[in-house]
Amino acid sequence: MAKGRQDPAFRTKPQIALELVERAQAEGIAFCATVADCFYGDKHALEIALLQRRLPHVLARRSTVGRG
Repeated sequence: MAKGRQDPAFRTKPQIALELVERAQAEGIAFCATVADCFYGDKHALEIALLQRRLPHVLARRSTVGRG
Protein backbone atom coordinates (compact mmCIF):
# COMPACT_ATOMS: atom_id res chain seq x y z
CA MET A 1 0.00 0.00 0.00
CA ALA A 2 1.44 3.30 -1.06
CA LYS A 3 0.42 5.08 2.16
CA GLY A 4 1.31 2.17 4.44
CA ARG A 5 -0.57 2.27 7.75
CA GLN A 6 -2.14 5.59 6.75
CA ASP A 7 -3.97 3.93 3.84
CA PRO A 8 -7.73 3.71 4.50
CA ALA A 9 -7.71 0.07 3.39
CA PHE A 10 -4.97 -0.92 5.87
CA ARG A 11 -6.00 -3.53 8.47
CA THR A 12 -3.99 -5.22 11.21
CA LYS A 13 -3.99 -9.00 11.54
CA PRO A 14 -6.37 -8.89 14.54
CA GLN A 15 -8.74 -6.59 12.61
CA ILE A 16 -8.70 -8.98 9.65
CA ALA A 17 -9.30 -11.94 11.99
CA LEU A 18 -12.34 -10.29 13.56
CA GLU A 19 -13.73 -9.35 10.13
CA LEU A 20 -13.40 -12.99 9.02
CA VAL A 21 -15.22 -14.20 12.15
CA GLU A 22 -18.02 -11.71 11.54
CA ARG A 23 -18.30 -12.69 7.86
CA ALA A 24 -18.47 -16.38 8.77
CA GLN A 25 -21.26 -15.67 11.27
CA ALA A 26 -23.15 -13.55 8.73
CA GLU A 27 -22.95 -16.40 6.19
CA GLY A 28 -24.19 -18.92 8.75
CA ILE A 29 -20.93 -20.86 8.84
CA ALA A 30 -20.84 -22.87 12.05
CA PHE A 31 -17.61 -23.03 14.02
CA CYS A 32 -16.73 -24.17 17.52
CA ALA A 33 -13.97 -21.69 18.33
CA THR A 34 -11.63 -19.07 16.97
CA VAL A 35 -7.98 -20.10 17.20
CA ALA A 36 -5.04 -17.76 16.57
CA ASP A 37 -1.29 -18.08 16.77
CA CYS A 38 0.92 -15.53 18.47
CA PHE A 39 0.49 -12.00 17.13
CA TYR A 40 3.16 -9.33 17.02
CA GLY A 41 2.75 -7.75 20.43
CA ASP A 42 -0.10 -8.22 22.82
CA LYS A 43 -3.45 -7.70 21.10
CA HIS A 44 -6.14 -7.29 23.73
CA ALA A 45 -8.64 -5.74 21.30
CA LEU A 46 -9.26 -9.04 19.48
CA GLU A 47 -9.67 -10.96 22.73
CA ILE A 48 -12.05 -8.33 24.12
CA ALA A 49 -14.13 -8.42 20.93
CA LEU A 50 -14.38 -12.21 21.08
CA LEU A 51 -15.33 -12.09 24.77
CA GLN A 52 -18.00 -9.45 24.12
CA ARG A 53 -19.49 -11.67 21.42
CA ARG A 54 -19.29 -14.69 23.77
CA LEU A 55 -17.28 -16.62 21.19
CA PRO A 56 -15.07 -19.46 22.39
CA HIS A 57 -11.45 -18.80 21.48
CA VAL A 58 -7.87 -19.89 21.98
CA LEU A 59 -5.20 -17.22 21.45
CA ALA A 60 -1.51 -18.03 21.74
CA ARG A 61 0.47 -15.60 23.85
CA ARG A 62 4.16 -14.89 23.94
CA SER A 63 5.85 -16.45 26.93
CA THR A 64 6.51 -13.05 28.54
CA VAL A 65 2.89 -11.89 28.56
CA GLY A 66 1.22 -12.20 31.94
CA ARG A 67 4.39 -12.91 33.86
CA GLY A 68 5.04 -10.88 36.97
